[in-house]
Amino acid sequence: MGGQKKKPISRVLKRLEAQKKEKTKKKVYNKEKKEQIVAPGEDLRQSIMQQKVITPTSVSKQYGIKVSEAKKILRELENKKRITRIFSSSKLKIYVPTKGT
Repeated sequence: MGGQKKKPISRVLKRLEAQKKEKTKKKVYNKEKKEQIVAPGEDLRQSIMQQKVITPTSVSKQYGIKVSEAKKILRELENKKRITRIFSSSKLKIYVPTKGT
C-alpha cells in the first residue's frame, strides 16, 4: 500500500545541476560544429563532375562535409546545368554529369 516514496531533496538538486551542465555542454558543442562548415571550392566541384553517379551521401562521405552542405552544392550545380537529376524521391536524389561539360 504505501506507494512510491518521495526522493530526498539532495538527490533532486543533484539531478537538476546535472541537467544544467548537459544543456551548457550541448550549446558549446553545437557552436563548434557550425564553425567547421567548409565552403567548397571549384576544385571540389570539378572532382564531383568526374564521378559517374552522384548522390549527396557519396559526396559527403568522400569529402568529409555534412549531407546538407552536399545537397546545397548539388542543387547549385543542377541550377547551373552542370549535372542532371535522373532519379528523385523524398529521401534520395541521383545525379549524373551533363554530357556537354
